[in-house]
Amino acid sequence: MVVSPIWAWWMARHKPIRAREFLRSDQTTDSDDEWRYAVEKLHRLQDLVFEIMVERADELIVISGNVASEQVKRLIAEILTDYDPKAQLSNELEVTAPFRSAEDDDFTIEMKGGLTLDAITPAPIISVERYPSFSSNEKPAVGRKFQFEVDLSTIQGGREAIKFDLPSDWQMVAIDVDVYSAQLVMEEKMKRRKVALFEDGRSLPARFQGEVVGVTEEGTVDVLVKFTCEGRASGMARVSFKVEEGNETEVAGSSPAQLGVAAMNAQVRATPPDMTISIYKAGPPTSWIWMVDAPHTQNLGAAQRHGTIDMPDPEAFATELLKQCPTLTKPRHASRLRGIGEQIWARAPEMFRLLYKDMREKFGPRFSIQIMTEEPHVPWEMMFPDGQSGIQNPDHLFMTHPICRWSATYARDMRPQIESGSIASFVPNYPGGQALPAAIAEGRWLVSSLGARAMDPTWDSFTKFWTTDLPKERVAVLHFAGHGENKPDPRIRMLDAYVSRDDVNGAVKLGSRDGTFVVLNACEVGTADMRLGLASGWTERLIKHSFGGVLAPLWKVEDDCASEAVRTYLGKFCRGMPMGMALLQARKAQRDQSATPYAYICHGDVNATMR
Repeated sequence: MVVSPIWAWWMARHKPIRAREFLRSDQTTDSDDEWRYAVEKLHRLQDLVFEIMVERADELIVISGNVASEQVKRLIAEILTDYDPKAQLSNELEVTAPFRSAEDDDFTIEMKGGLTLDAITPAPIISVERYPSFSSNEKPAVGRKFQFEVDLSTIQGGREAIKFDLPSDWQMVAIDVDVYSAQLVMEEKMKRRKVALFEDGRSLPARFQGEVVGVTEEGTVDVLVKFTCEGRASGMARVSFKVEEGNETEVAGSSPAQLGVAAMNAQVRATPPDMTISIYKAGPPTSWIWMVDAPHTQNLGAAQRHGTIDMPDPEAFATELLKQCPTLTKPRHASRLRGIGEQIWARAPEMFRLLYKDMREKFGPRFSIQIMTEEPHVPWEMMFPDGQSGIQNPDHLFMTHPICRWSATYARDMRPQIESGSIASFVPNYPGGQALPAAIAEGRWLVSSLGARAMDPTWDSFTKFWTTDLPKERVAVLHFAGHGENKPDPRIRMLDAYVSRDDVNGAVKLGSRDGTFVVLNACEVGTADMRLGLASGWTERLIKHSFGGVLAPLWKVEDDCASEAVRTYLGKFCRGMPMGMALLQARKAQRDQSATPYAYICHGDVNATMR
């Protein structure tokens, strides 16, 4: 039986593109305000729509017609879902874009400007800045629905900008927006929406709704917001909606510090990872939220892409797990490290474990993973799927996948590439029988094979190199191989003195000038709890001062194996292999020899290359 439409409306195809209008059936009884809101948003997409018809029969909304891309198709569906959240939606729109298949990836015609053959030639890149903004006309109240909007505006409003590097002839780009709040219960479809940005400064905000199930001690509903552009993390923000007397909800926290905005340059020509794991502090004091983004996996894993874990003291958890690692010997090291990896796997949220299992089955064990985290202690890269995972031939994540991490606090400084340049190598030849022969050989190899400059390994030379005595040429890699200590603070030893993490301060200019990649191959660090690669403060300080990446060990490493791992890594990375893949191959090449290859953690963009 065919049900006659209650109402239908369409875009008048015969009118000029700038004069198109949506025509409304007289039969509808929908709210004028809701109607105007939907039509206003649809009008903003008119240049990317060839033809559209929307029909409604009872609770079914059917969309048909032709649009320019999958992004536009999903945006239209989202607008109509906002118009009537209870209706069922049948999206029969077809993607019709010149010179490409409808199945192509989603950076489509809206990014290319004109529709001529010339548009295929890459346009110059420009930097576009937008600022996170939040609004609501409602008052949060426990037991009631609360609706709010997230936008990326051209108005600063005291917030830190998110920078998008886009082709100069761009027209529109759709940004994925994920939200989480411990005070809201939301349907899955309401946890991820899109903000559309247009080249003329306009935007389409994303609308969210959830039931308020509680408020914080401060009387607020706190929301964590993550932005993603074409599968690559673009930034995050926190906002608090405070219940106040009056007609409108106050957005608490109008300063950048209170909003906690962290942004990064979202570059459309960067290669996005296949999976991004974002870990943030959220909700109760011991709770951490995981947001997992994996394009083209809509039907894999659980429906959820958000999950929380309870971890009261991540530092104590990591320290207890890793304290035995420096003493592990061949061949028993592999079994012990697997056990550690399985313990870490068990602490990850179930939604991640289910998605990972399905992705392994569909894509195999080589897809790339990027970790963006506010939690600096737990080496999630070491996860090893356990016997209950259902994964065939499991292994540590960092032995099967290119995988890197980056601090979510300084997300805007993650670079999609390291510019080629010189290599500066500091390798002390310690007197009194304390020399590290393999480290010395490592430095000589860098000079002979990669053209590195052997630098004077003194405190004065090292600290001036990145502050007042910057070399004229670009520095691609800053390399250190030598001793390190953990007390009284994490530090590396030159011939005459120690360089402390506190020497990484505002006077350091090399990172901001060149985006240099740093290798801290601190062998024989002397104490088992030395985690130079994670929570020592070194990596966070270097990232804060705009260095492009950091390679460092988690624990005390053996001189010979450490040197071989770094040689393999730099040999591949400096010759063009992506950052994560280079470290994967370096780990695998030495994994049977000792626990040392397992110790290395890389901070950077997993797909970054040296060019």
